[in-house]
This record gives sequence, structure tokens and C-alpha cells, in this order.
Amino acid sequence: MFAVERSVLDDHDVGVMLQGSSMVKVRSSRWQKSRTLRLLEDGVTVWCESAKSSRKAKAQQTFEALRGLSGSVPEGRCFTVVFRGPRKSLDLLCPCEAEAQSWVRGIRTLKERVANMRADENQDGNMSYDEVKRLLQMINIDLNEQYARTLFKKCDRSCTGRLDHGEIEEFCREMLRRPELDAVFRHYSGNGCNGFTMYMLSLENDVFNPDHGRVHQDMGRPLTDYFISSSHNTYLTKDQVTGTSSTEPYIRALNQGCRCVELDCWDGERGEPVIYHGHTLTSKVSFKEVIETIGQYAFKVSPYPLTLSLENHCSVEQQAVMARDLRSILGSKLLTKPLSEQPLTVLPSPEAVSMKLSPELSELVVYCRSAPFRGFENLSEIAANDMCSFSESEALRLIKDSGKLFVRHNSRQLSRIYPSGQRLQSSNYDPQDMWNSGCQMVALNFQTAGEQMDLNQGRFLPNGRCGYILKPGFLRVPTSTFDPENTGGGPGHVPTQLTIRILSAQQLPKPKQTKASAIVDPQVWVEIHGVSIDNFRDKTHRIDNNGFNPRWDCTLSFQLQVPELALVRFVVEDHDHTAKNEFVGQFTLPFTSLRTGYRHVHLLKADGSSLSPASLFVHVKVSRKGVPIKTVSERIAMVKGKV
Repeated sequence: MFAVERSVLDDHDVGVMLQGSSMVKVRSSRWQKSRTLRLLEDGVTVWCESAKSSRKAKAQQTFEALRGLSGSVPEGRCFTVVFRGPRKSLDLLCPCEAEAQSWVRGIRTLKERVANMRADENQDGNMSYDEVKRLLQMINIDLNEQYARTLFKKCDRSCTGRLDHGEIEEFCREMLRRPELDAVFRHYSGNGCNGFTMYMLSLENDVFNPDHGRVHQDMGRPLTDYFISSSHNTYLTKDQVTGTSSTEPYIRALNQGCRCVELDCWDGERGEPVIYHGHTLTSKVSFKEVIETIGQYAFKVSPYPLTLSLENHCSVEQQAVMARDLRSILGSKLLTKPLSEQPLTVLPSPEAVSMKLSPELSELVVYCRSAPFRGFENLSEIAANDMCSFSESEALRLIKDSGKLFVRHNSRQLSRIYPSGQRLQSSNYDPQDMWNSGCQMVALNFQTAGEQMDLNQGRFLPNGRCGYILKPGFLRVPTSTFDPENTGGGPGHVPTQLTIRILSAQQLPKPKQTKASAIVDPQVWVEIHGVSIDNFRDKTHRIDNNGFNPRWDCTLSFQLQVPELALVRFVVEDHDHTAKNEFVGQFTLPFTSLRTGYRHVHLLKADGSSLSPASLFVHVKVSRKGVPIKTVSERIAMVKGKV
């Protein structure tokens, strides 16, 4: 795999390809299908997505020439990719002529770049050992010198000191062979080896349970019974001192399944309210524009209710404007009256208020009325629609001093947690502490990538990424005795051993900050995030100079006490002797969504997007009191039997 040079990344046309484009694949005037094409950061792979399936096409073997379409479609918006060999050409129709021309120029730029990266200097079709070594360095591989020479000599059947085309293919096959799959293949597979490898890399064999990729939980319980994906200062793109306020972060958050967004509202000029971080140098964005954006994107990813957390600093006059905009723009999507005329004893379910928005503005509040926290006394007398907000420090104090009572409070009332005002750079607190005590709306700065947002993405990965996750049973009972600070022997206590064998990795990229000549020295961490007694991390040894196919075969073991709350995080770093290790990729998922057996872990970038084709190959084993547990359903049944 090739790393894209900074000069290529800065190219405008290549930038358009990296962002991706929605196109139409054309075979005839009658056969036209929508496709999304995006260049991956290796600079040679184009990812193609349709509504039904996804596939990859290797650009370095395909981009050769271009020709325009004619006839029933506008010629200026079309281009054709012509492939070498018998493969049919690819006719594509872009949304506009400028986008089509960017793809044409970008493909030519990349094709020229690939042509200039030839390791075969004299271009005679044969390669010496030095030329082979140069090729390996281009694709982020630094084989052991002795092994590389032995492999070269083995493939040099002509004994000329140069590999011809067939011998180069044999060298590559030997290098790409995955011994860690051989034993598994021989034991389980009746397919060809290539077919078996593709199967092992497919979603069928992903470490994340594919059944959890859809809404599979009971969505008919009260809102208080769910963890709800929540954003803080949603309007900001960066820090909360000089950052830009925009509608774009709302789009990103909603597209990630966020179900509670924040709007800090202030009086604006000409009687129109604005949103920004008050008394700072952050820019301002129109309240009306934000509501229009929310109305457009609110239910594209999730049908379940979206809460608008309005921090209201407006005058009475501009509050009236806000109410007018909410009603006129959101229309029937806005929840303005209770579902029932009966007295409210518990909040409705996500299913009951699906496709609705619930704002916190006095005349429009229905189910999320902001109320001060007055202690845990007389909890049964508090109105069901009262919601308390806590700073991270207040919440941590309650967890430490009154953990059981806070859990009971959160079984009946909605709680929203927000970051400390001292986090001027929009950093995040650890959300796991809050989830351990049953807090529903644990609001994070979505604009700030890092471990905390990885955990948030992992927490809300199951249930179709709809933004609602049903809390464990022991966090939903008003009489619960669960104490997040002392979990031994109580509800949810199911001693479990998790054993993860890190076998290998595939196609790990170089971190962007490294030199072009550098090669990754990968090391893998596995972390458990859960109740305090379960928190633990362990690592493999490092592999020097191999990001292409490093192999560890290293076994890591973890003891879990409350598995239903645990998240498992895989992290790959580039080891550095002189400075802090550099982040390469990660993947986080709930323990209850983890599949046992031989699995691939498909890594994500720091911002949560795909790092394809980078992956880890692992073996996962789960047991309780020495008895292996094969399926998620078995684990959940055991946990429920204990509650």
C-alpha cells in the first residue's frame, strides 16, 4: 500500500476524490444506478458503495485512459474509466461538470504519480534484489534482510539475479501468504485459499456482531431506561474560546446518531437570535439556520426522538422569535403536547415519540423540563418529566458519595452531564463513569477526537447506531442496590474471563506525521473500560519495520466483574523510542457485541471514519468459571439470570 504524499493531498482535484462523490453508473439509457465513489488515503484505492453492497477497485491497475459519454446524458458531466485487460469500462455520470472534471484531472494526477513510483528503474520488466527492496519500502514493508534475500533466491528460478514477471508474482504471493490463517483454513475450510481469506475479512467474520448492526433492542420502554447519545456545544467546530460556530457540526453529530444536541442562544442583531459560546470570541451562527439544518437531518440516520437542549440567554422578544422559528420550520416534527391526557407517571418510550423533536423552551416543553437537583429525598414525588443537568465534577461527586442513590435517581429521572467550563480547548471527560451510574445523556464535545469519543462511538455502535442503547437491567430498577464504586457480589456481578489472542495485522498505514521513508513499528493495546475494578489495559510486543503484515501471536487475558457495562478497545500505535507513540488506528465495541472465535477487527481513524483496509486478526475466547461461552445470547442470558 502506498502513502499519499502531502503534495498530492493538497491537490484540489485529489481532494475532491478524497471527499467522495455521488455518481450514476451508466450502462444504457435504461440501466442507471446510484453509486458513491471515494478515494482512500492510500492514493490508489477507490471505494465504491451502492445501496446494496460495497466493493473495491484497485486504481493502480485500472486508471489508463478516459473518454466521454454521449447520447442520452450530458457529455460534460460524464467520464469513462477504461481498464486494461478484458474488464468492461466504467461509465460514470457526475452531479455537475466541475466535479466530473476534478475526477478526470485527479485520476490523471494519480496515474502519473503511480507511474513515477516504478521500482524497476530500467523498465525492462525484470527486478534486481535492490529494486525489489525499493518496491517493498514503497509499500511500507521492511523485511528482515536475511529473510528477504532467502525469499528472493527461492523465487529466482532462472538464477539470473533478476526476477522476471512470473517470479515477481511468486515473490509477492509468498510475501502475502498469511501463515496464521493456514491452520484455520486447513481445519475449517473447503473453499480455495483466496476465497477463505476473503471470507475471513468479510463482515460475516467481523469481531462486531452483525445482528447488532440493526435495531434489535426493545424500544418500547421509558426514555429513562436508555443511554442516549448526546452532544455538548454542538455548534462549535473547535475550541470554545475562538472557535467557529457553524451548522456543519450539527450535520456531523446527527449523521453519527446523536439524539441530543445543544444550542446556546443569545440575542442577535435585527431581532434574530444567534447561537455561539457567549462572552467569548467564537463566531455566531443564525438560530434559524441551525433549526433549518436540524429539521433536514434530524431523522436521516435514526427515527427515534431528538432532544434540543436550549441554553437560553435571549430576551423575551427574541424567545418569541425562537418559538416561532421552531414551530414554522419543524412543523409536525415538533412535539408540542403530551401523547396522553392522563397524569404523567413515567416518560414515554423512544418508539412512542419517534420522528419527534423535543425542545427545552418553556412554552414548548413537554417531556424534558429542566429542573434543579434538590437531593435524593422524596424521589417518588419528583415529576417524571423533570430533567437535571450536572457538571462532570458534580456527577463524579455524587457517584463517589452516593452511588446507589444516584443509580436509583437515574432509573426514574433523566440526567444530563456536561463537561467542565474549564475545558477551554473542548476536551472531554471519561463518559464511562457516568454510564456506570445510569446517566442517560452523557454529553461530549463531538468536535474533539480522542479516546473519549472512541468510547462514545463504541457505546452507541449496536442497536443500528440509532443513538439509544437499553441500559442493563440493574440500572433500570428503582430499588436497585447496584453501587458503581463497589460492585463485588451485587447486581450485574458476573465474573468473566476474556482472552484475546492478537495474531496479526494487515496494511497498517504510516502516521501522517512520519517521514516518507519511515516504516511503522506497530504495537497493539487492548483496553477494558467499565466499572473501576474492570478497567485494565495490556499490550503486545512491538514489530519493527512492518506495517504490511506484522505478526504477534500474543495472548492477553482480562478478568471482568460487570461485563454488561464493559467496552473493549483495540488500539494500534507506531512505537517510538524517543517520543510518545503515534496513534495509527482503533476500534471500540461493547463486550456484549463481541464475537468469539477467529475474527477481524476493522480499524478506524482518530475521527471515527474507516481506516480501510487496515485490520487486526484476532482470536477471542470468553468463559465463566472455566466454562467457554460461545454466543452473545448465552452471555446475556447468564447476566440476566444473575440480576
